[in-house]
Amino acid sequence: MMKQKLCMQIEFPDLEDLKLSSIKVEKIWQDQPGELSYWFPRLTSLIVEGCGNLKYLFTSSMVESLAQFKRLELCDCTLMEEIIIKNGLGEEENVRGMMFPKLQFLKLKGLPNLTRFCTSHLIECSSLIELRIENCPALKTFISNSLSTDAVANNQFEETSSTLFDEKVAFSNIEKLHILGMDNLTMIWHTEFHSDSFCKLKLLKVKQANKLLNIFPPNMLRRFHNLDHLEVNDCSSLEEVFDLRSLMNEKESHAVTAFKLRDMYVYTLPKLKKVWNTNPHGILSFQNLHLVDAWNCPSLKSLFPTSVALGLSQLEELKLTSCGVEEIVAEEERLGEELKFVFPKTTSFILWELPKLKSFYPGRHTSEWPVLKKIDVYLCHEVLVFDSELQSTQGACTQDQLEIQVQQPLFSFEKIIPNLEELSLNSKDAAKVCQGQFPADLFHKIRVLELQCFHDKSAEFPFGMMHRFQNMEKLVVTNGYFKELFPCRLVDEEEHTLARILYLKLYSLPDLEKIWNQDLRVDQLLQNLETLEVWSCGSLINLASSASSFGNLTALHVGDCKALKYLVTTSTARSLVQLSAMSINECQMVTEIVASKGDEAGNEIIFRKLKSLKLDCLASLTSFCSINFTFKFPSLTEVIVTNCPKMKTFSLGILSTPKLQKVWLSEKKDKGHWERDLNITIQQLSV
Repeated sequence: MMKQKLCMQIEFPDLEDLKLSSIKVEKIWQDQPGELSYWFPRLTSLIVEGCGNLKYLFTSSMVESLAQFKRLELCDCTLMEEIIIKNGLGEEENVRGMMFPKLQFLKLKGLPNLTRFCTSHLIECSSLIELRIENCPALKTFISNSLSTDAVANNQFEETSSTLFDEKVAFSNIEKLHILGMDNLTMIWHTEFHSDSFCKLKLLKVKQANKLLNIFPPNMLRRFHNLDHLEVNDCSSLEEVFDLRSLMNEKESHAVTAFKLRDMYVYTLPKLKKVWNTNPHGILSFQNLHLVDAWNCPSLKSLFPTSVALGLSQLEELKLTSCGVEEIVAEEERLGEELKFVFPKTTSFILWELPKLKSFYPGRHTSEWPVLKKIDVYLCHEVLVFDSELQSTQGACTQDQLEIQVQQPLFSFEKIIPNLEELSLNSKDAAKVCQGQFPADLFHKIRVLELQCFHDKSAEFPFGMMHRFQNMEKLVVTNGYFKELFPCRLVDEEEHTLARILYLKLYSLPDLEKIWNQDLRVDQLLQNLETLEVWSCGSLINLASSASSFGNLTALHVGDCKALKYLVTTSTARSLVQLSAMSINECQMVTEIVASKGDEAGNEIIFRKLKSLKLDCLASLTSFCSINFTFKFPSLTEVIVTNCPKMKTFSLGILSTPKLQKVWLSEKKDKGHWERDLNITIQQLSV
C-alpha cells in the first residue's frame, strides 16, 4: 500500500528504466486509467522480480498507458496468475483488443501460477522481436477469451485453451521465441493464426515441454519458412518435429516452399521417432541446412527422408550421438535404382555411440564428399566405416544386391582420405591402413589422428602405420587395452612422425602401464610437444622416466589415474620452462606433484611461465613437493586447491609467487578446519 501512495504523490518525468525487486506488496500502482503514463511518462523498460505477493501486474484500464513500453520482464513472482486482468470481477465488458505498439522484448520467467497473459479477443505487439517464456508450468494459453462463471465451472476454458498461441495473438515481427519449462503445454500453435503472425520467426528454442507431441502444426508449416535456428531439448513425449502428412495432399500444387533453416539441434528426446514424419517429396525444401546435431534420441531410427538428404547442398556439419539410428537416410520406396548423394560443402562428419547403425542408406547408392575434412566415428560397431583397400575402384559387384547393400561402407579410403584433416580409426580400420598398399601421399593432409576402440586384451599399438601420417600434429588414443604405446626402437620415419606431434591426448586406457619404454629418448623424439593430456589411465605409474625433458610443453593435464603417485620428477620439472597451465585431479594415490628420484642437484626449481595451477580431489596429496626445495613461480596468477584433505602445506622450502592474484582453497568436509590447517600455505602464497 505504501507503494501505491508513492506512485500517486511523486512524479518521475525522465525515468526510462525501472526495476523492482523483492517488494512485498499486492499491487504496485492503483487501478486507474492513465495512472502509469501520468507518473512515469517516459518509462520504456520495466523489470519486476521476486515480488511474491503480486497476483497481477496491470489492469485492462491501464493498457493505454503501456503504449510506450519497449521492454517488460517478470521473474520469480510466485503468486502471479495473470499479467493483465480485467477491472472488476463482475464486469461483463470484454476487452476487444490490447495494443502494445512499441514492445520489443517480453520475458516471463519463474511464474508457477501464471495461467495466461491476459483475457481478450486480441493482443497485438507489432514491434515485438523476442519473447521468452521460462518455467511457467501452469501456462497453457497466452491469451484467453472472456468466459462466464458457469463456463469456467464447466471446464470449458480447459477444453478451448490447449494451445499457447492462436488467432488472438498478433506478433507480426517476432524473430526469437524461447519456451522453457512448460510441462503442461500440449501444443505451441493452433491450426489457425492471425494473418501474418510468426512469419518472420528466425530462432525457436523449446526445452522441457514434456507434453508436446510435435513442434509445428501441419497445415501451417509453410508459415515458418524464415526459421533459421531450431533447438528442441528435453521434451519427453515429443514424437516428431515436422508433421508433413497434411502437405501430401498438395502434390498437385507445384509450389515449393524453401525453408531457410540453417542450424537444427535435437537433444534428449526419448520418444522422437522421426524429425520429418514423412518424405516431403519436393513440396518443402531444406536445402539451406548447414548444421544438424542430434543427441540422446534412442527411438530415432533414421535422420533424413530421402528427398531432404538429396538436397543438402549447404550442409557443413553432421553430428549424431547416442541415438537409436539404424540408417542416416531412410530408404525410399523405389524400384531398385541407385541413388547418388552429394554433399559439396560438408566438412565434418561425426557419429558417436550409434550401436544400431548399419548403413548411411540401406539401398544401392553412392556418396560424394569433396571437401570433407573431419571423420569421427566412435562406438558404431555394426557399420562398416571404410571399404577394404581399393574396393571402390574394382568395378561392379557380382553378388546378390541385398548382400552388397548390407556390406556397403560409409566411405571409400581413396575417395575420401586425400582432403581429410581429422580422422578417427578403430582397430579394424587401423589394420587396413597398416596392411594396405596406398599412395605415399594419401594421408598427407591429416593433422589430427584419433585411434579408438582397441578392445582386444592383446592389442598392440599400431605403430607400423604412423609413418603414413607425416604431417600429424595431434594424436588422440582412447578406449583401448594397450599396455605400452611407443616401443624402445623406432625407425627414422617413425621418429620424424613423433617429432611433429604438438598435442598428445590419452583417454580411457585402463591397462596402460607406461606411455613409452624407459629406454626411449622422449626428450628428443617429442621435442615439440606442447600439450599433454592423460585421463582415466588406471594402471599408469608415471608419465615418463625421471630424466625426461619437455622443453616446449605449455599445458599438462592429468585426471583419474588411480595408480599414479606423482606427476613429474625434479629433473623433469626443471625442463618445463614453457609450461603455463597445470592441472591434476581425481588421482587418489598421488602424494606429491614434484618428486625427487635421487636427483638432488640444485635446490631451486623455477616454473618461469606457469600462470595457472589446479589441484582437485587428490585424497593422498600432502604437499606440492615433500623435499626442501625453493620453488619460484614468477608468472603464477591463479592457484586452486579443492578437496585435498591431507594437504597441510604447499612445500617445505621457500616459495615465491610475486604475481599471484587468486587463491581458492576449499574442501567438502569441515572446510573451516582444513583452511586453518592450511594457514601456512596461504601465508606462503602471499609472498
